[in-house]
Amino acid sequence: MSRPLRIEYPGAWYHVMNRGAGRKAIFGHDAHHVLFLELLREIVEMFEVEIHAYCLMDNHYHLLVKTPNGNLSRAMRHLNGVYTQRHNRSVNTDGPLFRGRYKAILVDADAYLLSVSRYIHRNPIEAGIAGKAEHYRWSSYGAFIGQDLPPRWLTRTDTLSMIGQRNREKRYQDFIEAGIDPATADFYSKKKLAPIFGRESFVRRLSEGV
Repeated sequence: MSRPLRIEYPGAWYHVMNRGAGRKAIFGHDAHHVLFLELLREIVEMFEVEIHAYCLMDNHYHLLVKTPNGNLSRAMRHLNGVYTQRHNRSVNTDGPLFRGRYKAILVDADAYLLSVSRYIHRNPIEAGIAGKAEHYRWSSYGAFIGQDLPPRWLTRTDTLSMIGQRNREKRYQDFIEAGIDPATADFYSKKKLAPIFGRESFVRRLSEGV
């Protein structure tokens, strides 16, 4: 079976995720989380991608990424490849760490940027490992609500600007606590996720050429 086509173009937004092979942990201890975050900084600097949200779970990760240069595959090759090498070296093993290529859902940011950001930041709650999103250490949520100092490589402005002009951090927190909306829940409930999360006009525009 042929691999699914990657749609890449300048300015594209993606919800990127990957899972450990056999659902095994890809973050065994804190040093692995720190290593992965350092590699996010690397791909921002090397490939000029933008990281707009992240959540690192035990056996998978979620990223909200924008690619001003249309080069997602190059950035992800570096992220997953170098992380696998350094992770395996740290635990004295070898072989594949991830179950396969990353999953990249192209996002219609004008319509669903906030929804995808909320889905990513609520992942620990939905997985039952945190009562509140701010209780989970390894996500960008704390930086969005002013709880944590944002790393220089994390971009918050696009997401928070869609919340409003005043009290953005508090309003974003209220938005997250309101729970996942039905349209987003329905999209991510599918066993086989669609490659595009967007309005019909967005999908049609892509089919006609970006």
